[in-house]
Amino acid sequence: MTHPRITGIATANPSLKLTQQESFVAAGYKTERIRNIFLNSDIDYVHFYLKGEPNRSETSDQTNDRYLQGAVAIGRKTIAGCLHRAGKLRIVLGAGR
Repeated sequence: MTHPRITGIATANPSLKLTQQESFVAAGYKTERIRNIFLNSDIDYVHFYLKGEPNRSETSDQTNDRYLQGAVAIGRKTIAGCLHRAGKLRIVLGAGR
């Protein structure tokens, strides 16, 4: 009987990395109260997936679709990294094998 084992570990993050101050500005907030929430969160950086320019007029469904596309792309990158580290990258993701 074979026992499951971890043979490769990898991580991936979206390429856009912002400080909390940068996130506050990018989100379009203006009030000092909200700025303080951002700056007192004990979070140094956050990563965002943005394809193209940010669009403040997009609907919540469009924002969610963009998020899901990014999550799949980053997940795929992470899986490929795991397979590579495990020496099993001969499998082509999305090729239906």
